[in-house]
Amino acid sequence: MLIDTHTHLNDARFDADRAETIKRAKAAGVSNIIEIACDPQKWDEALKLSAANRGIYCSLGIHPQEAKQCTPELFEQLEQLLKNPSVIALGETGFDYHYENSSRNTQKEVFIKHIELSIKIGKPLVIHCRPSSSAGKDAYDDLIQILKERPCRGVIHCFSGSVAEAVELAAIGYYLGIDGPITYPKSEILREVVKQIPLDRLLTETDSPYLPPQGFRGKRNEPSYIEHIAKEIARIKGIGLYEVEKTTAANATALFGFEP
Repeated sequence: MLIDTHTHLNDARFDADRAETIKRAKAAGVSNIIEIACDPQKWDEALKLSAANRGIYCSLGIHPQEAKQCTPELFEQLEQLLKNPSVIALGETGFDYHYENSSRNTQKEVFIKHIELSIKIGKPLVIHCRPSSSAGKDAYDDLIQILKERPCRGVIHCFSGSVAEAVELAAIGYYLGIDGPITYPKSEILREVVKQIPLDRLLTETDSPYLPPQGFRGKRNEPSYIEHIAKEIARIKGIGLYEVEKTTAANATALFGFEP
């Protein structure tokens, strides 16, 4: 019943034991994995990983940090690759105002291109949104404004916004991706988000090899740890683990269109 909707298994940190990592995930009850390739150099690798492993799908796109590298030719290539049935989403795309490797205007332009393509081909978006550390108008403000102007389907990966922002995004139809930070001692706001947002708006993700759950801090994250995230969601909401697994799997199936 467990589904990991966001991994980076083609990261070099899995080179020594990628096959074993996938086996551990299956042994832990993970029925489906979505591999995210947001660097064009990783697109072919994601397609090969999906082709070689039943239950692994992929999402292709251009990360906001790399938005300045986007060209019409690259986007045309992306559109062609999205016709592959193993590609079930676009992204991750969106805003990263923490590093701002690409200007905010460039990030907006490329994000809107992803939205337009998502609507054209009927596949959802995996959205990255990381605010800056400064005050004032920020990534979630821009994200919500654009999504209201250009409605589409998708998930806000590794949600890190406020309760009010979570409520607004859920109200306009977006899912929120919940990752390892839900288990961190200082994640009070995120736990309140999970408490307030209906279970039918949440997805479980690991973002492997990043953001391991609390008991694995300092180690490489992997999909077999997804149960720790589901257990924390269940604890916060005061419900059974089975209900979390069943509902988040149904959410993932409804958004991405695969059979769990």
